[in-house]
Amino acid sequence: MNATYPLLIQEDVAQLQAAEKAARDKARADRLRLLRFLKEERVAGVSQAAEVLGYSVRTVQRWWQCYRAGGLAALLAPPQRRGAPERLSPEAWEGLQAEMRAGHIGGRHSSICATPGTSPMASMRFPSCFAGARLS
Repeated sequence: MNATYPLLIQEDVAQLQAAEKAARDKARADRLRLLRFLKEERVAGVSQAAEVLGYSVRTVQRWWQCYRAGGLAALLAPPQRRGAPERLSPEAWEGLQAEMRAGHIGGRHSSICATPGTSPMASMRFPSCFAGARLS
């Protein structure tokens, strides 16, 4: 057993158990269970905890690193949003919303394919832009 885990975990077992019971979802409860198992020395380390909890070793290592870096708050914080950054600037987004509110974009009765003088429902059934198109 690695004797340093109980010393590195600041919360006591009762606090961890109470937080685990109050956890809103399984993922948060499992993160708290990891700390509790390490604090109680039920598992020898992160690798064995991963096996017992049913997660990959790398996932549990990330949890442990997160706890060590920022404590319980960091461990339970929602994950950071990943992916590409926004392509629209806040100013462009405001401009787009203003155009939509003014009815210039995405109006309730506008249709790209609507023929002038026809009802919107007619264009929904058979848009004029499909006229002459072959269905195969």
